Amino acid sequence: MKTKYNMMFAICSLVLLSGCVGGE
Repeated sequence: MKTKYNMMFAICSLVLLSGCVGGE
């Protein structure tokens, strides 16, 4: 369960970072 949550969190972080970098 923890691993699954960590994976989702990591993906979310990557998406947010990509969005920020792409937006800028």
